Amino acid sequence: MRAIMIAAVALALLAPVAWAQEPRPAQTAKQVEAAPSEVVLTVDGLACPLCAYGLKKKLGALDGVDEVEVALEKGHVHLNLKPGSVVTDATLRKTVKDAGFAIRRIERRGAAPSARK
Repeated sequence: MRAIMIAAVALALLAPVAWAQEPRPAQTAKQVEAAPSEVVLTVDGLACPLCAYGLKKKLGALDGVDEVEVALEKGHVHLNLKPGSVVTDATLRKTVKDAGFAIRRIERRGAAPSARK
């Protein structure tokens, strides 16, 4: 009887430790999927609100882009990507060039998959 009680106490003490160390893949996957992804472009040639509007429309039409904000005075364009989407650097460069501008720098923030092609 005493051995059973000792085993039960040991099991009760060790079980929470084993459960706490157990990975939770479903929870981790949701966190990665929901992480925001932002791309910041430094664009040369943005001079007026009409220029910014045209560029915003072209970039906003890209597949995977959720929101576009243009900081005209700094020449920065902030793109928020849809979760799980990928927009390559080549696509961004072509779109900006087609709009009549040039990208000086592309900075990726957040949990975006690698898209440097």
